[in-house]
Amino acid sequence: MNKQHVVVTFMNGPEDGLRMSVDGASVSIGQDPGNDVVINFDPRVASKHLELLHSDGQWLLVDRSEGAGVFLDGVRIHEHTPLLPDKLVYIGDTLLKINVTGVIDVAC
Repeated sequence: MNKQHVVVTFMNGPEDGLRMSVDGASVSIGQDPGNDVVINFDPRVASKHLELLHSDGQWLLVDRSEGAGVFLDGVRIHEHTPLLPDKLVYIGDTLLKINVTGVIDVAC
């Protein structure tokens, strides 16, 4: 079985430098404790602010912030936007780098 890992790296704030690896076909990021990546130190981050979806062989960024916005390298996203390597994602006042580590073979 093949798996991909989404790696979220905090680039500022109290979690600066923290790297989190998440598996799954979708990854949610926000203040709510039910998210895969919880950002509870930034009051400008919504309960469920950003979702990453794996679809048709690519990862997409989806703004779920209900108006607060998601920015990819400083440009606000408005639709399902492909995740590109080493781009910076801004949600609230939090800066993230989000990458997919690649395919890892896992024995079944």
